[in-house]
Amino acid sequence: MRSLKSNGKGAIILPHGVLFRGNAEAEIRKNLISKGIVKGIIGLPPNLFFGTGIPVCIIVLDKENAENRQGIFMIDASKGFVKDGNKNRLREQDIHKIVDVFNKQLEVAKYSRMVSLGEIEANEYNLNIPRYIDSQEEEDIQDIEAHLLGGIPKQDIEALSDYWQVYPTLQQELFAIADRPGYLMLKIPSSEVKACIFAHPEFISYGESKLRLIGLYLEAHNHN
Repeated sequence: MRSLKSNGKGAIILPHGVLFRGNAEAEIRKNLISKGIVKGIIGLPPNLFFGTGIPVCIIVLDKENAENRQGIFMIDASKGFVKDGNKNRLREQDIHKIVDVFNKQLEVAKYSRMVSLGEIEANEYNLNIPRYIDSQEEEDIQDIEAHLLGGIPKQDIEALSDYWQVYPTLQQELFAIADRPGYLMLKIPSSEVKACIFAHPEFISYGESKLRLIGLYLEAHNHN
């Protein structure tokens, strides 16, 4: 950090321990945070580097406008990777997402957020990413009654509301009220569901509209 100019920027890869360990490291961390020098923290997947399987993080330092910095932008990118032999590897899409989100300071649920210095101070300058970003996947709740008695829980169908907004009549095409409240049943054999969706007019119309948009984009891009 001493080698940075007054408006210099830098990034360093370190083990996660530097984000929360105490004693001398805690004092260094507090000092850097208080001066606004830490601009961002990016948590990476484990097992990326040869010689160690521990996860690491990128700490982004930026002295420019540090005195006016009011927060630290954090990203939990620990789940974006692909297995490559006995190591993990960041894909191009993973790198692009990290760079795009960080540069644009986008807040994405379970992935990134701007954490205020006040919140960090309240946590005694502990920068451990899980304290600020809950990246845990929602538990897959099983309906025991449906397993035992059959039927599809109505709440499971309602959870697909994004699809029903695009295909408003498809739900009625696929499901009927079951013989007990809170459950639905398929109108058609499960083996025919895919064919029914693909042949539905709303599905076809939506696909055609997207293809038109792609065609317009490609036409405009080729002209440029």
